[in-house]
Amino acid sequence: MLIAIIDDGIDKSKLLYSNLKYNLYVDDRNDIRSCNSKSHIFTEHGSICARIIETYAPQAEFISISVFYNSELKTNRERLCAALNWCLEKRIQLVHMSVGTDLLQDSIMIRPIIARMLMQGQIIVAAGNNKGSYTIPACLGGVIGVIAEIESRGFTFNSCHSDKGILLSASSRHRLSDSLGYVFETDFSNSYAAPTVTAAIHNILVNRDPYSVSTPSLYKELTDKKLEGCFNRPDFIEDAFILNLSGERLLNNRFFFSYSGEYTTVESLLNEDLSGKSIVFLPSMDKEENKQVVDHVKINQKQSKGFLYAGKVNNELLSGMDDMLIWNENSCGLLRWNRSDKNLKKNECPTIFIIDDDGNGIDLGCSLQKLFQTEGYQCICVSNQKYSYLYGFEYIPQNVLTTEAILYVNDIYEPDLIIFCSMRQSIYEIINKDENNYIVVEFGINNIERKNYCNMVYPYCKRDIEKLYHHITAYFS
Repeated sequence: MLIAIIDDGIDKSKLLYSNLKYNLYVDDRNDIRSCNSKSHIFTEHGSICARIIETYAPQAEFISISVFYNSELKTNRERLCAALNWCLEKRIQLVHMSVGTDLLQDSIMIRPIIARMLMQGQIIVAAGNNKGSYTIPACLGGVIGVIAEIESRGFTFNSCHSDKGILLSASSRHRLSDSLGYVFETDFSNSYAAPTVTAAIHNILVNRDPYSVSTPSLYKELTDKKLEGCFNRPDFIEDAFILNLSGERLLNNRFFFSYSGEYTTVESLLNEDLSGKSIVFLPSMDKEENKQVVDHVKINQKQSKGFLYAGKVNNELLSGMDDMLIWNENSCGLLRWNRSDKNLKKNECPTIFIIDDDGNGIDLGCSLQKLFQTEGYQCICVSNQKYSYLYGFEYIPQNVLTTEAILYVNDIYEPDLIIFCSMRQSIYEIINKDENNYIVVEFGINNIERKNYCNMVYPYCKRDIEKLYHHITAYFS
């Protein structure tokens, strides 16, 4: 079975079985080209990853896609996207990445491609950053992210349950031999732990029908544990069918995903071809109607592999959906908030609190984030407001204090700036904090005379956003 290795190239002469079927690279125009020489192999990094895989999966055949342009292993999101798009178009079932990015804004381009691959039933194995920082795509929901185990050696792997979204830990220390028979051991590195898992997954997939195995079912087979509530974010949602039975007004132009339309009747779902689509379901007050929807999704779970249930739901209702990537509001509370304060870093980055109970704050937060990202800032949006996760916000459960949420987001993402869209009642606990570290933005007129408070009028224009941006950057400079 073919495995695409996105790295710095593979030297065929370094392989045990010479099973390099395609040797490709991304050129300066981000086009995929064939390699006719070793000119695009900069180190032995990709070759060692392939050697580890074939040591434990001798039948593996490789596609090498080099995305680097120098020996310092430098690349960019455009090259990564070119390689991923090629794998998407060719429907390569298993993609290995001992590479990634820790720039949050790179997710804008990379995440939709990853999501479409997952909706096709493709499996992506990716190494986490060796610095321990949030890594794309390894930490994206639906990807099998891997980090190294300190004590392990050889063909071993275990469940990880990282609060950053990494699913597995594995051995990175492997005894390999070169063409002269010299035996060496690979370093302790996430890059060399991920191939261990890729080999194990290859050995499962090689005996199965193509695209019949999903990330949850693979996880269960590898660890003997169910993958429930382990996706911190619904990153796998893309090209979605939206069934809105809640009656809530949605900000359709602010969804973090692309969608085919918003529908308000169960019949519209029953008549829809869901192949390759993910489903976003906003439930109604009628439990039987919700059950009808979920039962239909279960029947079609091999066609539609991503499901976002916009609310809290008991596990019994969603049981039997082993082929699907699932997220609901219960998911974000299982891993991320079970941490003691002593494990959280106490440093806080600048925070913008947008106070609003009507949804206008979400809209403003999206506009501000886009502007800050355009200017090169590592910026993340956070909210405790209803359905905020539909707009790409880190969703904060209602029982979590705002101060704890700020510490958590700093610790996980290490951003330059946090935009926190909050309901009015949630803001008062931080009012007496260091005002030099946050700004409060409110709509309308307020009577609070503090230098870190400012007003916005809705609707606002591009000029208003730019004015607020310059005010914020000047305040924190």
